[in-house]
Amino acid sequence: MSPVYSVTIRPYSSQDHATVCKLFYAGMVENWVPAYRRIVTGSAPLPAITQLVMMVLLYIFSSSILWFVLLECMVQAVFILAVFYLYWAYAREHLASDMKDKELSFWTGRGDDTGFFVATIGKEVVGTISYIKQSKDHLEINRVSTNSQYRKAGIASQLVARVEAVARDLKCEELVAETSVAQEAAIVFYNKNGWTEQSRTSFRGNFIHGIELVNFTKSVHSDSHREN
Repeated sequence: MSPVYSVTIRPYSSQDHATVCKLFYAGMVENWVPAYRRIVTGSAPLPAITQLVMMVLLYIFSSSILWFVLLECMVQAVFILAVFYLYWAYAREHLASDMKDKELSFWTGRGDDTGFFVATIGKEVVGTISYIKQSKDHLEINRVSTNSQYRKAGIASQLVARVEAVARDLKCEELVAETSVAQEAAIVFYNKNGWTEQSRTSFRGNFIHGIELVNFTKSVHSDSHREN
């Protein structure tokens, strides 16, 4: 049974910046492991086929079993680096842009249409979420991260619930979220909490890394609808 923690959801403060960035970076980069596992287990068909073709060619053209093994190890290293780089580059890109300044002004300095919340246990920041109003009726959530030590504490649910309340205040009808197919915990979370998968889009270089972007939506019910 998971421990019960007292979780507080509050607006972001500039003092949270270092911890928020660490949570985001760690939450992104860790996904290379399940992404690579999808390749070697065949869950990602295109890169699995690519690997099989390369393996056959290496076997045919290798002068010995030793060379075949060495070359195959090099091929696997390339696949691992490609998958790792994908998530590392995404994290670095956003750490250098919308998360660069301590105020996170991209999220906190643009009025009611954007915002950033953190979850805390005691004084420790253990989770993050941001949102941006993409249109009159749609609010998109981003930067959903939780400390790996507290993944079973319901932190993500409380963060999303807070943004859902914001969406109702802004008269939005739908929440929108995007994740990658390798972020298995996120996909399970969305499926269990009333979100509907809308589409999967292959990311460039899919035949190497097998990454697809998965889009989810969730209807936002007004208080009057919830009372009926």
